[in-house]
Amino acid sequence: MKTEFGKYVRKHRLLKKFTVNMLADKTGISPSYVNQIENMGRIPTDSVIERLSFALKPSSDLVALMSLAGRVDRDTAAYLASDIELLQFLRHAMVFGTKTQELVNRLKGEREVRSKNWPKSGVEGN
Repeated sequence: MKTEFGKYVRKHRLLKKFTVNMLADKTGISPSYVNQIENMGRIPTDSVIERLSFALKPSSDLVALMSLAGRVDRDTAAYLASDIELLQFLRHAMVFGTKTQELVNRLKGEREVRSKNWPKSGVEGN
């Protein structure tokens, strides 16, 4: 998992034609930290993952980075990828240091409860 994450970051950095220094500048981390992520398998914090995703977009994917970093499981990654509103909320929450998996689990539970209470056809009584 660790080396996959670093390979993913490197691949998308190169696709954007960024040097290590350019990516470091765009994410607010040091070039040596970028090297540790890409070459030594270091997994960054959620906040840094979000900044990497933002800097490498559109070629990079926040859900893929979170999955490769082991922050979310496959089911959760699929769920996030299918719900843009939830993904945007999660992106903002990550900036403030919210624990990713804990937040996603809570939001999934709330969404499931709400969806059970909403009429399937969109019209009451159908």
